Amino acid sequence: MTTPEIGAVLARYELGKVSAIHELRAGDPGAPKALIECARGSLLLKRRSRACDDPYLVAFQHGLQLRLESRGYPVAPLLGTRDENNSMVQLDGRVYELFKYINAHPADRSESVAGLAGGALARLHHLSKGHSSSWTAPEDRTSALERVQRRIAHLTNAHPALSPACERLAELSAWTHGALLDLGLDRSPSRVIHGDWHPGNTLVRDGRLMAVIDFDAARMGVLASDLAQGLVQFSLTGGGDDPDSWPDAPDMSRLLALWRGYTSESDHEAPSEAARRAIPALMAETLVMEAAAGVGADGQGGRRPGPAFLGAIARKGQWLRANADELALGLEA
Repeated sequence: MTTPEIGAVLARYELGKVSAIHELRAGDPGAPKALIECARGSLLLKRRSRACDDPYLVAFQHGLQLRLESRGYPVAPLLGTRDENNSMVQLDGRVYELFKYINAHPADRSESVAGLAGGALARLHHLSKGHSSSWTAPEDRTSALERVQRRIAHLTNAHPALSPACERLAELSAWTHGALLDLGLDRSPSRVIHGDWHPGNTLVRDGRLMAVIDFDAARMGVLASDLAQGLVQFSLTGGGDDPDSWPDAPDMSRLLALWRGYTSESDHEAPSEAARRAIPALMAETLVMEAAAGVGADGQGGRRPGPAFLGAIARKGQWLRANADELALGLEA
């Protein structure tokens, strides 16, 4: 964000004296952020990415955040504008949000924090049950198989060297799609989900959950998909520069810690038998989707060679497929 841009947005708020503005590099680079020091304390200014800046979508997500905050759930409080107490600023076709800054750090992937994250997700699902909005809630009904096929076709055409790994991912995606259809997940009722449950969006300090952030992907969907995403993100193994050395299996202690944290919340209904059996396929679906999205225009998986990166993700997904029944049995209701 440019200095004039930041100034024009901040002018919409009653902040008192602004003493400092610092660029904040965190999260999606397509959604730039700035730390604002002013008379009202430390604030975080964010410009929504183009993929998430439809004002009606933002209004739905802000309504959800305000509902959660009113019920004591830890979120980063939104600030309202000076004149209309609006939770967003629209300027030159872009959407901006201003939050109170949370002095905490992204969750690590320890077993104890995974349990905290599981409990927090269950409470989010419970507190958002029955949430109604004046704005149309986005539906998560687009076929994951179709999205993956389009992305994989694009990657294969742009980078032929990725073709073998892409074929493995496409085959894995077809399995997840069929498995979820067989279990009737496509007929499950839609509920509000966070849509991006990972350690970077769960802020902790001194072993306590301080805030859940980044509701840019919140929408209507299947609760089990949120849970599966959390299980993947908190149990990932590997992460070094050589994807060929990454283990195939997830860290089961962290995976089970998050699952037990989720299911131990007494106010939240336990996942159904079908949802429990669907978890391995939903986890594999999450891996495929995020792997396909994680390859840049240069064909690299971040700083890692694209073929090795996608190949490692395919191996992890195949492990879930091969061990689906055993994993589902290990998730006690």
